[in-house]
Amino acid sequence: MIILLLGLGCHFKQTDPIVQMLKLTLIGGFLYLLLFEGGRSRYMIQFLPSLLILATLSADNAKNWLQRRFAWLK
Repeated sequence: MIILLLGLGCHFKQTDPIVQMLKLTLIGGFLYLLLFEGGRSRYMIQFLPSLLILATLSADNAKNWLQRRFAWLK
């Protein structure tokens, strides 16, 4: 789960409307959990489909960003 969230952080320049909607869905889900559930993650499974779809869409961008960032490791 943490790897997926870190991968999503690399996808911040995407302007596709579907990606933007999925990002807003995740932000709303996290705010809901924070405000109404006290930070517990037992209802996180409701937002799992949008998280997985967004992670799939951003996987290629995350891979390219990591390769550019850590090019000195080769």
